[in-house]
Amino acid sequence: MEAFFTWMKRVYLRHIALWRLERDADFRATLDKFAWGGMRLAGVFAILGVALFILAHLIAGSRLYWSFSGIDPAPRVVLWNKALFVGLGTLLLLAAKVRLRLGPSRLLMALLLLVTALALIWEDVQEGDLMFTAAWLTLVMLFAVGTVPFQPLQSVGLCLGIMASYVFFVDYASMASAGVPLDHLVYLGLVGLLCSAMSSALYESRYAQYRSKRKIEQMQDQLVQKEKLASLGHWTAGIAHEIKNPLNFVNNFAKLSIDIADELGEELAATPEHSIAEDGSEIHGLIEILKTNARKILEHGQRADRIVHGMLLHARGAQGTREPTDLNVLLRLAAEAAEDGFRSQYPDAAFNLEIHLDPSISNVPVVAESIIQVVINLLDNAFYASAQLAAGGDGAPPLVELRTRSLARAIEVRVTDSGIGMDAKAMSSVFDPFFTTKPPGEGTGLGLSLSYDIVTKEHGGTLTVESEEGRGATFVVTLPIGKHTAAQT
Repeated sequence: MEAFFTWMKRVYLRHIALWRLERDADFRATLDKFAWGGMRLAGVFAILGVALFILAHLIAGSRLYWSFSGIDPAPRVVLWNKALFVGLGTLLLLAAKVRLRLGPSRLLMALLLLVTALALIWEDVQEGDLMFTAAWLTLVMLFAVGTVPFQPLQSVGLCLGIMASYVFFVDYASMASAGVPLDHLVYLGLVGLLCSAMSSALYESRYAQYRSKRKIEQMQDQLVQKEKLASLGHWTAGIAHEIKNPLNFVNNFAKLSIDIADELGEELAATPEHSIAEDGSEIHGLIEILKTNARKILEHGQRADRIVHGMLLHARGAQGTREPTDLNVLLRLAAEAAEDGFRSQYPDAAFNLEIHLDPSISNVPVVAESIIQVVINLLDNAFYASAQLAAGGDGAPPLVELRTRSLARAIEVRVTDSGIGMDAKAMSSVFDPFFTTKPPGEGTGLGLSLSYDIVTKEHGGTLTVESEEGRGATFVVTLPIGKHTAAQT
């Protein structure tokens, strides 16, 4: 008894309880895609199958008739059901094109398979020849399993419906007096059991495939997030150095201003009997020094504010919206931070950075934090390639250039290095996730892949590479703009 209940539980879990898996909306969306593909496959197979069937019979010398009325038993092809199959196939292709949801797709496919089975059975009953009927119905049952992803219990019901249609027409159509051959019933019953097992296994396989894909996507998302954090850390390392300089200036000029104010107070207190006009030149000199110090404090305070603003933009991630942004200011800020970050990580790296920005470019619709990340990634790779080349030679430091120019409907950003370059094989994979030419531990292979997605998917632009081995590389970013974007202020 315990074994029986165990078997019943297994049957329930494998054939009935699987419908619960479809509570996952993402899994249902995956099944939607399987359904569209299955309907396309069935539609193409129906149309091509009919065409090849008719062609083979024409080659064999068979005659074509629309129905059975008034024809002899000579080799012939009846066209009414073939036209029906072509119409059903066309309907499936249209349903796949409009992308029906999973429920309607299952209902449509089930109805069409039942209609197909009835047409096949009716033709054989009218001919009085049931020799190949079971074989045709087997093909229909296999379509029920291999096209639209039915649940196992639904597949069983569909197979039973096809078998019941066979029994009904053969027993009650009065054209086959002997009834349904027993061997046909046994054969179709075994086929139904096989289809049930196949449907259950295929459904579980699709769910396992979906789960594996989800896990891979989650792992990729985690790696991408780590890459973003690493990029943010790289950015922060450079910013720490950048922000320290203006703060040092602010502190030093503030201390100097305090000393001058004290000196000015002592000067005024020491000569109360004299008018200010008598020592005016010295006092005015001290006041001018105070003004100069105040201007320096303001200048470096504003610089620190710009740096902090850039950090906040970068730290927000890549989920922002495109807004008009002064691209030249943004690129210069990113370039300075990228250089300082790289030099803090590789203090002995030898290269020179030159920045040439098209002054006609002003406000460009971009996601600022994303573009900062792209520029940091591209420059980081350029610095690394240039430093590798410099490490093997004694000449002048390699040059890295950041250039922009305004095109008719786009802004072009070029990052060029005179480093070690890439061969054709590396260029073909350079934007693939996890591809890197750096030694283990020095690169994740996600920086350029992430940059490619940001430029192409988030901004609708392009990111390409031009390189020759030993002759450096140039990464070209194009960002589409509106008709008057370059002239905006």
